[in-house]
Parts: sequence; C-alpha cells; structure tokens
Amino acid sequence: GERMTRSHWISLIFAVFGFFLFSGLVGSGSGEGIVLSAGMFLLLVALLGESAFSVFSRSLVLHHAPTAVIGSALSIGAVVLSCVIFFFSEFPALGAGGWPQLGAALWLGPMGSTLTYLIWALIARKVTVASMAITLFVQPLVGAAVGVILLGEGLTLSRGLGAGLILIGIAVLLYW
Repeated sequence: GERMTRSHWISLIFAVFGFFLFSGLVGSGSGEGIVLSAGMFLLLVALLGESAFSVFSRSLVLHHAPTAVIGSALSIGAVVLSCVIFFFSEFPALGAGGWPQLGAALWLGPMGSTLTYLIWALIARKVTVASMAITLFVQPLVGAAVGVILLGEGLTLSRGLGAGLILIGIAVLLYW
C-alpha cells in the first residue's frame, strides 16, 4: 500500500489548519469557541467522501478504463440521488426553468462533474492517493474566489489567512 511521506503530512497539517481558519471554525472572534455550522459539517463530510472515493477507485482506474470507472460512479450517484429525491421530496419541475437554468445544469453536470472527474481519473493513474486527497482542500477556495469576484462577497482576515495556509500546504506538496 501507499504510505504518506513527510511532505504529505506537513501539507495536510497546513491544509487542515487552513480549513479551520477559512471555514470560521477557529479565529472568528465571536468568543463562542469552535462552532461547526451545518454547511461546514456537510463540507467536511463531502471531503471525507471525496477522499474515500479516491482511495477506493484508484485501484479501479489502474486496471480499467477511466471513462468506465467515472461513468459507472456518476451513474450510481445519479440513481442514488434520484431515489433520495423520490422518497424524501419531489422531482423538480423541469419545465419551470429557462435557458439560464439549462445552462447551469449543463455546466454543473457534463462540465463541472463529468469532465473534472475524468481528469481526476487520468491523474489518479500517476499520483498517490494522499496527493490527490490533499488537493481537495482547493475546492472551497475556488468557491470563495467565485463569490468574491462574481458576487462581490467579502473575505475576512481569518478566511484570508486560512486560504493562505491551504495554498502553502498544497505548495509544500508540489514543491517539497
């Protein structure tokens, strides 16, 4: 099996502490201590799920076509989410949307998920799982950058410091 190197551990420490600052879990100045919001909890669960997916599917992409692995994973995910929606909610009214909603669905589906996971599967053949899992910490930074650039959202000092620590962690992974 794969073992984490010293640079993986150092990178992970920077990324985790950066995540805590970035998410507002520590350093928020509220005096309430560590407060885990529902959104941050879901983000942590998602990161754990992505990491588990990286571990379990790496051996698959080493022995099977990446397109088959990703196609199967996304198909299973679509079926599971459809069942959840069917049993706990209702299917969205697809006729209620216009061109912007169709564009958003196409961007999030084929471009945002399929293409990025296919790239992930191709990279998974060449790098370790530890390296791939640590780079998952970039996702919240990209979301925040889009919020700042497109929506005019602010960036607090603690979030800026957290983002910096995450980037330092990834730099350690890439260059050390």
